Amino acid sequence: RLAFHRRAKGLSQREVAEAVGQLYYTFVSHVENGRTRIPPTDLEIWAEVLGVDLHALAKECIRAYEPPELFNAIYPRGERQSDL
Repeated sequence: RLAFHRRAKGLSQREVAEAVGQLYYTFVSHVENGRTRIPPTDLEIWAEVLGVDLHALAKECIRAYEPPELFNAIYPRGERQSDL
């Protein structure tokens, strides 16, 4: 989903990396491919750069990074769909 939003904004991985303060564009590639996480302290800047809602991005990070039990405990059944 992050790659979709990045492309929709017309940004390259290198441009996103620069905008979020990463030295290497490969970090963005790793995030998009699920090999690494967005640092929690950087969620706000990533949301701003990608033009997505901060809470929706945080929700997707919890879904992707944490055990399903934690996601299910935080979000009731009606709130489990993606907002991104």
